Amino acid sequence: MKLIVVCLALLGGVAFCQGNGVGRVVTATGASVSSGLEADGWYSFSVCEGNTVTFECSSGVLAVESDTCVYGSAVGDSGYAACPHPANGECGNSASCNALVENACEGNPSCSVAISNGNIGLDPCGGIYKYATMRLQCVREVREFPLTRALAVTAVGAADYDSSGLDSDGWYNFRVCEGVSATFGCSTGVLVVNPDQQCVYGSEIEDPGYLACEHSAKGDCDTTASCDNLLEETCQGESECTVSFTNGALGSDPCPGIYKYATVSLKCSSSCRVANAFAAAAVAERVSRGGANFFTPNAPALSTVSTSSSYIEISAKDLLIIGLLVVNLAVFALLAYNCVSGKAAKFQPVKAYSSEL
Repeated sequence: MKLIVVCLALLGGVAFCQGNGVGRVVTATGASVSSGLEADGWYSFSVCEGNTVTFECSSGVLAVESDTCVYGSAVGDSGYAACPHPANGECGNSASCNALVENACEGNPSCSVAISNGNIGLDPCGGIYKYATMRLQCVREVREFPLTRALAVTAVGAADYDSSGLDSDGWYNFRVCEGVSATFGCSTGVLVVNPDQQCVYGSEIEDPGYLACEHSAKGDCDTTASCDNLLEETCQGESECTVSFTNGALGSDPCPGIYKYATVSLKCSSSCRVANAFAAAAVAERVSRGGANFFTPNAPALSTVSTSSSYIEISAKDLLIIGLLVVNLAVFALLAYNCVSGKAAKFQPVKAYSSEL
């Protein structure tokens, strides 16, 4: 019975503790606006363009609320009033600064972040003085695996006007003008092509790509061409790739005479290359089930399968689960060995001797 209890406890996995921020204070040096502790346990801050802010936890580590860091300017906002400048004004667009703040702060007891166009990667409204708003709290433990957070996609040569980087689903969306070579890269992990959003080559009036790709031959495309194969063959599973969307590279021209662009959706995934027959069989099983995650059935399907002959890509979470199972099997084998080996002699029945003479 004890052996069963031990094994069940081991198979229970690992629990990560998380605090709600109460009693763990976030201090900010260099922030223009600080809300203090809010009802939901988060602290809100505004930091003026060009300033460097330092966050620090009284205890625990910093956590950045997902998809809340915004870089821009809105008249009437508290950040607008706190950041006076001759170039103050209303920003028609905004940019996400989550990747910048998460890379610097997530899981650390303290961090410093400089707010600027260069660090964020673009200027959402040129000529207007901006500020960044963000929400943080202190927790007992990092809320998610650090390897799977804040994996920013860098893009040189792409025009990114629709989402300005990370969207709510964790994907980076870009527009790449016809004939322009765009280089995508991951500082950590490998590139993954969004399986739920098609790479489309064409042109649509009022689309962000139409506005971003200036050309005398701009117009509305009645049809489009898929650029999925080109994007996947060039970028899938790579730490960096360079791709140019042209009629020749795609093998067709969906609307001759009209200047086009490609819509691209990517993210960086931290994964480990495992050359293992069991892992390969597991992935094959997942594919046969329509892409369901073999190790964690309720998790999203893994889309980063390497085309290398002897390697497949497995996420950090799956790798951790495999490791726990291996450890559990090893402990189980050791306990079983102790039970059946010489150490089991103590469980042999005691012989009874008569005291009668």
